[in-house]
Amino acid sequence: MAARTARRGKYRRVGARLQGETGSRRIPLCERSRIVFASGLEMVASPVLDRAGYHLLVFRSDNRTSKTVSLRLFAALPIPDVIAERLIGLQKGVPGARWRPRENLHLTLRFFGEVSEDVAEDLDGELACVRAKPFEISLKGAGSFGGASPHALWMGVEAHPSLIMLAKACERAARRAGLKAESRRYMPHVTMAYLNKTELDRVKAFERRCALFKTPAFTVDRFHLYSSLPRSHEPNLYRIEAEYPLG
Repeated sequence: MAARTARRGKYRRVGARLQGETGSRRIPLCERSRIVFASGLEMVASPVLDRAGYHLLVFRSDNRTSKTVSLRLFAALPIPDVIAERLIGLQKGVPGARWRPRENLHLTLRFFGEVSEDVAEDLDGELACVRAKPFEISLKGAGSFGGASPHALWMGVEAHPSLIMLAKACERAARRAGLKAESRRYMPHVTMAYLNKTELDRVKAFERRCALFKTPAFTVDRFHLYSSLPRSHEPNLYRIEAEYPLG
């Protein structure tokens, strides 16, 4: 257990300004955080340290009984700034596209969905046990999801066995944490935009324009556990909950 804990890096829980230092101790940076949700509900989040050394957030409103919240989580690779700048430069020429902001660009390894705090703790522990060596990948080409009714644009990834192995390791971690198996075949990509009634010919034009696009290779030396917090009229807020170095 001590070795597993040591591999966990900074740790922040959604909604509160918490973070920890590598090792078994995690030090809260604030005692309480007041949070206003999109619905207008205002609550106070208090950090609680459990026996396993995790920070949990307990939400309270007035004098009501406290309860923990679920988290919408996924594991992904961060995109380096120099690569992200090139992707941002491609975000044009598609009416109805809701382009992803820089901070939302990532390469998903495994989407976990809504999980309870207890499952999130187990998942964090299992992901911390993933062992893999750093490797290099490149982004290449473009495509869309949805067929004749496209709903998303993406940039592809040049095939690399280490990437597939890392995704499979995240899948095994999810299974050990009690989550259901992912039924869809893993297809690595970076989502560029979500579409709203975009004409198919404009989507195909984007794909043709980016068909020969390829980034320089960049090093993958870590992956993150992200949380996704929905926001009204804005892209979801992605927060890094944990970091797992490779090597």
